Amino acid sequence: TSGGINGTPLLYLPADMVVDPRTNRLYVADGYGNRRVLVVDADTGKYIGHFGAYGSNPVDDAGAAAGGRWVIDRLKGVKKPAFFRNPVHCVKIADDGKIYVCDRGNDRIQVFDSKDPSLGKPCSNPDGVAGKCGFVAEQAISPNTETLPAMPGTSVSLNFSKDKAQSCLYVGDNSNMTIYVLNRSNLQELGRVGRSGRNAGMFHWLHQVSLDSHGNIYTAEVDTGKRIQKFVRYGSTGCSGTGSGVVGGPAE
Repeated sequence: TSGGINGTPLLYLPADMVVDPRTNRLYVADGYGNRRVLVVDADTGKYIGHFGAYGSNPVDDAGAAAGGRWVIDRLKGVKKPAFFRNPVHCVKIADDGKIYVCDRGNDRIQVFDSKDPSLGKPCSNPDGVAGKCGFVAEQAISPNTETLPAMPGTSVSLNFSKDKAQSCLYVGDNSNMTIYVLNRSNLQELGRVGRSGRNAGMFHWLHQVSLDSHGNIYTAEVDTGKRIQKFVRYGSTGCSGTGSGVVGGPAE
């Protein structure tokens, strides 16, 4: 049931959720229906706030329809869509309080500061100014990839490495069927895991990326993939240095 995008704790086809253990706030990627992240008290469900792209108020259905598909916007020269497109597919929070959102409909991830008091409150940041409305940074994830309805979009899931700094960011791509390994400090691509296919180590509709306490990666595939896989971590758990500022595209 849709309760509207503003001022309500009622969910509309949510996709993911995470609890901040420091504040007991529950962040919900809301989701396949709404285009926002909802914030509520984890114990009571009491509404605290919500936010859209760049920390701004989310757009309604009419506003999203007017924007059309991401590929149409991109061909018009729009590089920074001012709103989340469906689905807002994941929300994760790092130990340093940074919130990461998978804006799958726009082939990107966005980063927010949970400690910023303006995050989740009525705010306007259509130009995507860092430091405003709780917005920190964004990274395009294979931005030349088609999204719904032709293809499912790229940034489907993400998670963090298990070193103290959580220096690695693993971002799953649901269209190009790979996991990008990013340096979390600069969001640059350092490497990839997997490619499209049905064999071991390949993906068909990659939908979830998780890690255990040892840094091993677990993936889930939907549609006719119908399986989970485990990738065992060997060697260092950290990510550092300068990689590619463009995430996705032909592998070099």
